[in-house]
Amino acid sequence: MQLSEYATDVISDDNSYPKECAIRTYLRLMNSAAAKIGRVMNVAHTLKGIAEEVGFTNASQKLVKLPWAPWPSDPKMKELGRFALLNCETSFEAFGLALLTRVHEMSAEEALELCQDARKELRNKRIHIYNLQYAPFFSTDFLWVGLMAGSYLIIAQKPLKGKEV
Repeated sequence: MQLSEYATDVISDDNSYPKECAIRTYLRLMNSAAAKIGRVMNVAHTLKGIAEEVGFTNASQKLVKLPWAPWPSDPKMKELGRFALLNCETSFEAFGLALLTRVHEMSAEEALELCQDARKELRNKRIHIYNLQYAPFFSTDFLWVGLMAGSYLIIAQKPLKGKEV
């Protein structure tokens, strides 16, 4: 079984993520709106445990950082940041407009302005934010699948027939 899910929060190690900013406001409002309608979004960190609870085995994961913009000095991380930024260029509106206008009752103009402000902040190379991602590692009989940028990827195996959990 393979599960893939993205986080709906970000972190900064160097305090460059302002306490009051459009990105933080956007993510807070998105998560609260989803919770209000019973559609909790930030569940990626729970998937491995859920897979194990229902009887899957050989599940493991490694925590890695995915930058949301090309601010890192490491070339590979900078490239991942470019892809994440490209994704965010359209996903702020795609994920946010319905929740912000229908659940939080913002006007379309207010919701668009928040999305545009968040996008503008994300392009600021002085803001160093990233998602925590989970990359799977497998024991015997498994192949390395790799990290899907921007997603939690959990791989697990049901026990072989005749073996009890």
